[in-house]
Amino acid sequence: MAGQLGDHPLAAGSGYRAAELVTLAMMQAMLGFTSETRSLRHARAHLRHLFPYPPKQPGLVA
Repeated sequence: MAGQLGDHPLAAGSGYRAAELVTLAMMQAMLGFTSETRSLRHARAHLRHLFPYPPKQPGLVA
């Protein structure tokens, strides 16, 4: 099952593994972001060292 997680359709076209998308979604929820756009802006500004190429548009996370 773990091998299938990396082949998730969301991860396939974005260049991200499913685990990275789950991590971004968890960050969004734990920090209380209600807007995916704002959470991605936060990731680009403050988490660049963890996610050098965060998704550019909402809809890939959550």
